[in-house]
Amino acid sequence: MVQLNCSVSEDILKSNYESNKNRNLPSISKLKNSPHKRSQEINICAAGPSIKKFEEFLRTSKNDIFASKTVDYLTSIGCNPRYSVSIDPRESGDKAQLNKKTNYIISSQCDPSLFDSLKNYKTYMIDTVTSKTWQPSDKCLSAGSNSTVHAILLSVWLGYKNINLFGFDCGYDKASGNYRVNRENKHDESCEEVTVSCPITNKLYHTTTEYIGMAEEAMKIIQILSNQKGIKFNICGDTFLTCFIQNNINENKYILQDDFPVRWLKAA
Repeated sequence: MVQLNCSVSEDILKSNYESNKNRNLPSISKLKNSPHKRSQEINICAAGPSIKKFEEFLRTSKNDIFASKTVDYLTSIGCNPRYSVSIDPRESGDKAQLNKKTNYIISSQCDPSLFDSLKNYKTYMIDTVTSKTWQPSDKCLSAGSNSTVHAILLSVWLGYKNINLFGFDCGYDKASGNYRVNRENKHDESCEEVTVSCPITNKLYHTTTEYIGMAEEAMKIIQILSNQKGIKFNICGDTFLTCFIQNNINENKYILQDDFPVRWLKAA
């Protein structure tokens, strides 16, 4: 098991949370109860380079789209994501990806300038903190480590039963050097690059210790939601994540414990 650490100090988390906690933003329950007619299926789009192989499908699909830091990329290929989520406390407002047709779900731990940049957009706040050592005194979730995991959990909470997952590679394309399609094109330099061989096909996947931790976290979430909530997943592309899940999904049996940090699922 790889330990995932928060990308910023506790002092920054505390400062961001205190600055944001009293923002007068609508509850995400209003988003769930909106008049929009949701289908059973949703496309979740992360920023891994494999997503480029599915551009035509995404352009023509009638499914709702949930962006994980891919609003700009999706807009550039002719898609308007219905939802976007960000939990990254490093993301400042000048990097906001803007689309008037998108509903933005932003963590209370995010940089206050991100909220400021979205003041004229449909924005909702969720109270989440990724620190394992600090929690605010207010009711707040200690949730997943990255925005794509949040997109998965929120999609289930919103009522979607079939999830197509694109671009959540948990790895990178060594030939091109691409880590992401539209963000700063490098990984966390504190994490070691690793090459993993699939035990069945012997194919090599290029990843990092950070991405391996993300894959482990995603596998746990996917197994819980599949086994206990009946959610159907289609993880698209030949990526380290698909290799990891295919080789490990039956190794452990995870269950939804009382302290599972996604209280939204109780209403799913």
